[in-house]
Amino acid sequence: MKRMIWLGILAILLAACGAKTTEQSSGEAGGMGMGMGNPGMMERHHARIPDEYNTLKNPVAADAESLERGAEVYTTNCASCHGDGGMGDGPAAEALDPAPSAIAHTSQMMGDGYLFWRISEGGAQFASTMPAWKDTLDEQARWDVINYVRALGEGKIAP
Repeated sequence: MKRMIWLGILAILLAACGAKTTEQSSGEAGGMGMGMGNPGMMERHHARIPDEYNTLKNPVAADAESLERGAEVYTTNCASCHGDGGMGDGPAAEALDPAPSAIAHTSQMMGDGYLFWRISEGGAQFASTMPAWKDTLDEQARWDVINYVRALGEGKIAP
């Protein structure tokens, strides 16, 4: 019974990811918030990853030191849009279109290469205001923040 409930919830969430409202279908802004149901969300999360990122694996262990460093990077650079808990509800999120992703959840479904690519290159290719961090954050800082958002999504840490 419990499994059926979870499957039903999953089906609803997956349908919401690809659903478009009437306003979205006609090209107007809109959406269901936190990255769900926004135009292009499925495209952003199923994009072809450039070859130089595609096979990357996180070389940084998700230990206490990495999570601490990642928390600092996240708080300084990411929380204003993605929110303290990684749910896309930061104070700047309301002004953004498309809305920031709920990265605490999406980080659980995306591979290392995808996450490193999106953090490194930003969202310009998707008409998103996500900045490119490759010239600001070194590689270890980007891997640390990936460890941090994954730990947030797994409930291993609290914001």
